[in-house]
Amino acid sequence: MESVLCYAPSDTSTERLPDISLYEHLRITAAIASCMYLYAQEKNTSFRDMGHWDKSSEHRKTPQFLLVGGSISGIQKFIYSITSKGALKGLRARSFYLEILVEHIIDEILELCGGLSRSNIIYSGGGNFYLLLPNTIACKSSLDQVEQKLTTWLWENFRGSLSFAIDSVECSSAELMDEKDKQTKKRQGLMGNKWSELSRKLSLKKNQKFSLLNEKSFYQVFQPLKPPSPLKGEQSERQQNFNFGIADTKSPTGEK
Repeated sequence: MESVLCYAPSDTSTERLPDISLYEHLRITAAIASCMYLYAQEKNTSFRDMGHWDKSSEHRKTPQFLLVGGSISGIQKFIYSITSKGALKGLRARSFYLEILVEHIIDEILELCGGLSRSNIIYSGGGNFYLLLPNTIACKSSLDQVEQKLTTWLWENFRGSLSFAIDSVECSSAELMDEKDKQTKKRQGLMGNKWSELSRKLSLKKNQKFSLLNEKSFYQVFQPLKPPSPLKGEQSERQQNFNFGIADTKSPTGEK
């Protein structure tokens, strides 16, 4: 679908420049629909009763979505702390390692949040990712679980050279659409405010990257420990599987 529809415009109107492809339009529509379905399912109501097509409906102002942001810190130091011998191969290996690690985190979150598809990924790259998820109790609990487990896993395997931060903000249909003000008829910048809020919360989390460690691990932060390298010498079974205790020993696809 992407190979065909990425060149087709989502809007054929001549009044504005069609800068969004039909593929991206359909992908985001699928993400929004899946979030609304899971939210309605938790609230024990039907999608039709929520009346999102009615602009006067209060459901449009209900925060049914979670805008989620995640980030791996310490990437530059991790990648470039290598010797000159075999430097090119080492750089490629470490970059690929981080890319796969981030993709694994994303897949785990989507699986735990109701088995969502990759259409819910807004952006992924450079150790950062943004997701659109349903604002449900189960989803929030899953995000807390991922954050706790991954923070511990990264500390045990990298001793602080890599850390993970994740946070979210609630948003409604009206905010996603950035509806126009009834009086001024201009966009209110509602979605821009949500992105700014998420950025501030992520920055705060990055400054508290060891706050979720248990008491035993937390005291190790102040001890002189040499960070182990997962790409040199023997690797533990946990490192080989990229498993940080969330889904037993299996990946989201069911493969070990």
